[in-house]
Amino acid sequence: MRHLTIRNLPDDVHETLKEEASASHVSTTRVVLAALTEYAETIRRRQRLTQVIPQMNALRRKIHRRIGKTTDSARLLRADRTR
Repeated sequence: MRHLTIRNLPDDVHETLKEEASASHVSTTRVVLAALTEYAETIRRRQRLTQVIPQMNALRRKIHRRIGKTTDSARLLRADRTR
């Protein structure tokens, strides 16, 4: 495991983290670790999306070339509900 030192942490941020730790009956380290882990997962998810979205767009274009224009499914569902 790596160690991380945070310098110049604002007092109000530190106090908020301590309060959350106390309310949750865990250490401040655990609260900070959970927040950083969640943030890292958000970054990884965003990175995966930036890789996948161009592939999805290419697949949509490929389907459009093969099939042509498709019917809007939302419009079909609305029409079906009004029957």
